[in-house]
Amino acid sequence: MYYSNQKNYRIIITVIILTIPYLLHSQASEKELKQHVIQLSSDKFEGRGINTNGIRYAEKYILTSIIQNKLNKVNNSYRQEFTINGWKISSPFIPTLIINNDTLQYINDFYALGNNSSDKSSLPVFSLNNPTIKNIDYNFALITDNINDTAKINTEFLKAILIENNDSLIFNQLIESNMIGNLDSINDYLYITNKNIPTYYLNKTTTDKFNKLITKTNNNIQLEFSPINKNTIINPSNILGMIKGLSDDSTIVLSAHFDHIGINHGKINPGANDNASGVSALLEIVRVLSSEETKPKYNILFAFFTAEEMGLYGSRYFTDNSPIPLKSIMANINLDMIGNKDPFHKDEPNFIYAYGPKETSSFLMNKIDSINKKTHYLKLDFFEQDSIMANRFLKMSDQANFIKSDIPALFLFNGLSPNYHKPIDTYRKLDYRKMKNVCNLTIDLIKDLVY
Repeated sequence: MYYSNQKNYRIIITVIILTIPYLLHSQASEKELKQHVIQLSSDKFEGRGINTNGIRYAEKYILTSIIQNKLNKVNNSYRQEFTINGWKISSPFIPTLIINNDTLQYINDFYALGNNSSDKSSLPVFSLNNPTIKNIDYNFALITDNINDTAKINTEFLKAILIENNDSLIFNQLIESNMIGNLDSINDYLYITNKNIPTYYLNKTTTDKFNKLITKTNNNIQLEFSPINKNTIINPSNILGMIKGLSDDSTIVLSAHFDHIGINHGKINPGANDNASGVSALLEIVRVLSSEETKPKYNILFAFFTAEEMGLYGSRYFTDNSPIPLKSIMANINLDMIGNKDPFHKDEPNFIYAYGPKETSSFLMNKIDSINKKTHYLKLDFFEQDSIMANRFLKMSDQANFIKSDIPALFLFNGLSPNYHKPIDTYRKLDYRKMKNVCNLTIDLIKDLVY
């Protein structure tokens, strides 16, 4: 009996020794993840703002990594360059908003969107509920506390709109963090016909204050605003690389955006969690899967998107000008902010949201859930308690453009943390063990889908 057990132990030890190299190459590394994040969120990268030296450093960093891991070019190039003509960049052109000589504080009191580039303007302000608004035949600004009511307005004479942040849509968090980049990306919230109308989001206190002013003065108050944006032309690049499969019939696209909001008010926004965490995870997944001896059945395309913060421009260009047939894309898995936790999971730091449109992506959620139940990597949250909020989040990162193209998609992210789009979003605030678990769970999902 003792000899038999001793023999069994030797077999087990031999198996473990033979398995160690496989485990080393098949698991993500916390050390590697942290090194990537430290680099991408360093001061040298200037918050990876669009059209800056910092984002060009990020491009070079990503390119170096995927070339070292011997990824294949996509359509004979690692770059997918495109032009954004006439895009108006807000920073450092900070808008001003003055109502009846009261100057509002940008970000704290209001947030601005729109493509206005005219000189400073002064306008009368009217409330949506004012019965005379239908008969106004001169330029005016409008204030409302209900974004859906803007659908009732003839915007022919409307030169600016003031809208209260709607807490039910967590607009306070979304707007203050600059998550929404332009009017094109919030058509689901604003129903105005002219996208060039400057739009100012006010916090509730400011909205109430000026609604009272309007009532008190019978609409006799003035709005003064500066240009929101300034014309410029930029030529950003998505970075693409591929692990070729045995067949080109299908491709799975893994994505993460590498741009961030840059420098605001003289302070660098490092963007460690948003989205150096997702980029680092993608680079680690590249390292692990590119070392696999077994070739996948289908292609794995790694897409590092740019201009996400401006309104999902990089992924939109990818889906509108896909380097591979769109019909061949079996799914998109998008990683955006995976190293923090949100207020709803204070006691569950090792969690991640994993969600996609149920009509097309249930199989992805079922697969990742099944794998996770076996591996226990993470606590998965499928937004079962709030499908409305889930669907809104789906429109706010790069998976949105795949979903619009009827491609199944899975969004992995940690929700909106208190550090989001702030200078305090540093590498020290990230949970690298959790990030490693997200990587390993994603790797297992990819293996299940294409190996």
